[in-house]
Amino acid sequence: MMKNNQKILIGIGILALIALLASLLLFVMPAGTDRTPQDTNDIYIPVRGEGVGSVGNNTGEQRFSYWISLCNGKNDEIFVSWIEPIYSNELLKKSQTKNHKVIVEKTILPNNCTKINGELIFDSKGLSKTEINSWDPYITGFRISYEKIIQLD
Repeated sequence: MMKNNQKILIGIGILALIALLASLLLFVMPAGTDRTPQDTNDIYIPVRGEGVGSVGNNTGEQRFSYWISLCNGKNDEIFVSWIEPIYSNELLKKSQTKNHKVIVEKTILPNNCTKINGELIFDSKGLSKTEINSWDPYITGFRISYEKIIQLD
């Protein structure tokens, strides 16, 4: 038979375990939403990546590649038609790519994200790596064309 002290200690242990599990549920979010701002009600980009590299064996051209995670913090789904990066003036002057828009044509549900990739080819003749790196930030923003879908009752 268990003594009262043992029962109390087991009870306290169980309560501590329940409290720990409850705190984990409150603070650990599902994958893909761990960077969601708590007070956002808009479209946002929580994470992105970029890089510069050669185009094949052509040393006179470089490829600037990027990817973004575009997220919908709105309460309704949105349909994203396209995005267009706003490049730094230096990169834009050397651009050999005419159209910078990336066609997306995807619906993003509330509190969800989609990954978008894009690139720009630029003339790098006579430029050092240091000069190209000095253009950073290469992208200063994005133009986004989207439609908000309004559900009828």
